[in-house]
Amino acid sequence: STMLPDDSGLLVRMLCNSSELIKTEIYSIVRIARKEILNANFTNIRKT
Repeated sequence: STMLPDDSGLLVRMLCNSSELIKTEIYSIVRIARKEILNANFTNIRKT
């Protein structure tokens, strides 16, 4: 992972053969980021 200049964001690069595993890991990263930044939980619910 990399922090972008001026605290403007975070870049995470993931390589995998399974899209389901990538989705799971993305949700893990979002869960951690939301807790750290907003002190809020992430429920894995997406708008469709």
